Amino acid sequence: MRLIDRLHAKSGPIRAFVTSVMIGALVASAPALPLAITVVILSFPEVFEAPGHIIQSLIQVAAPLFIAFSFVLLPSFIFGIPTFFILRKMDNETVETYMIAGAVLGLALPIFLLLVVGAETGHLFLSLTGAASGSATAWSWARYRLSSKGRSPV
Repeated sequence: MRLIDRLHAKSGPIRAFVTSVMIGALVASAPALPLAITVVILSFPEVFEAPGHIIQSLIQVAAPLFIAFSFVLLPSFIFGIPTFFILRKMDNETVETYMIAGAVLGLALPIFLLLVVGAETGHLFLSLTGAASGSATAWSWARYRLSSKGRSPV
């Protein structure tokens, strides 16, 4: 928590927003990162044979994070910013309310999108990942908001 607080200490709202999205993307990509790292480790012999495979290996490791970042950034703009304005207007900015809002939105959005595209599977896994990611993003943003207002985020 101290690292997050130090990241937010001298940052403005845009940097805090991007930091929060990055934290949410790390949480969202966490289930896929062990698989990506395993694939890269198994491809080490190819890296030594052809140096061009190093770039491909780096892309394979970074792909889950980049994909998760885009899937966290868009809902943060569409839903997170209006939620921030609503909670600020209601003067109800606490870590708990932000995290509940982030978890509910992160849980509902994948289910809605999978139903729209007609997917038969993946609802539970993606919605739980979305809930964890939304909650982590909201947690980071709430810590920034409360510390910037001079209130303790704990």
